[in-house]
Amino acid sequence: MRFVFVFLLCFAFPGLAQAADQITGDWVSQDGKGVVTIAPCGKALCGHITRLTEKAKTEGPTTDSNNPNPALRARSLVGVKVLFDFTAQSDGKWQGKIYYPFQGKTYRAFISRDSDRSLKVQGCWLIICRTVKWPAAN
Repeated sequence: MRFVFVFLLCFAFPGLAQAADQITGDWVSQDGKGVVTIAPCGKALCGHITRLTEKAKTEGPTTDSNNPNPALRARSLVGVKVLFDFTAQSDGKWQGKIYYPFQGKTYRAFISRDSDRSLKVQGCWLIICRTVKWPAAN
């Protein structure tokens, strides 16, 4: 079913599908604690935590303990949507929002491929932005 959706997406938006191929897949977060899978999500791209590393299991919480919604604080980080509503921009970047579970905050974000084949992830609050690189997961 997922293959059919991606196939149809290629015909409906050929430029979008080609650009999406550059950032879809599995990426290791900058702190090395989790793997985020980026895939189509409706008309946009989203990213979910699909796996926690051993580093995450030994160095910190494995639940969404800082979520602003108290009802969600006990849920596992695996499955949490951390990238959402990403749409292609004309400059090769994707714009959307990023949820940072270790602060329980959501920020405006941009993602793009870097020259070293990593994913460049930039989170912004007002005019202050922080950029990190996520290597591809093996």
